[in-house]
This record gives sequence, C-alpha cells and structure tokens, in this order.
Amino acid sequence: MDIGSAVQALKNGLMVKREGWDEDMFIFRQVPTLVDKVIVPVMTSLPHSVKCEFERRINAVDSPISGIDYSNQIALVQQGNMVTAYSPTIIDLLAEDWDVYGEANP
Repeated sequence: MDIGSAVQALKNGLMVKREGWDEDMFIFRQVPTLVDKVIVPVMTSLPHSVKCEFERRINAVDSPISGIDYSNQIALVQQGNMVTAYSPTIIDLLAEDWDVYGEANP
C-alpha cells in the first residue's frame, strides 16, 4: 500500500511497516490524550525543567491550559521495544511497500 493508505491505517489504530524494515520494526500513532495538570509533576518521561515550564504555563493567571495535550505523534518501535519519534523520509513517502503489521484488530 502507499503512504496515504498507511496513514489511514494508523488513524484506525493499526500498526504499519515497510517491507524492507527489520522483522520487529513498526510505527504506530500515539493515542491523542490530555495529561491532567496533577499528573505533570510526577511524570518520569519529562526533564525537571520541562515540568517546571508546563506547571508555570498551567498555573498562570487566567490560563485556559489544564494539562499537556499530546496529539499527532507517530512512534517507531524497534528491536527490544525501543520507542522513538518517527518522521518519514522522502523514500518512505513515495514507497508502495507499506503493510499492516501484526494483528489487524485495533
């Protein structure tokens, strides 16, 4: 399938991969979520300085911000379940060898 079909599969909650990728590599779309402001101080995935900045913004007078809004992220899973950000190359964008990875049930 092409990149358009791969993106639609991601939006439907599926995992996708390119034909030439390692056997256990795939990408997925992170589920959009709002992390509530009470969770921010205890998040282990954020550096202290970033937590402080988010808290400053959340606690500003008349701030409409109620947490951290995670959206529109695609992650690459590699060997050993290492998860990193994914940004397609031009080759990925033009490829016709995309396929659904693993179980096709979201």
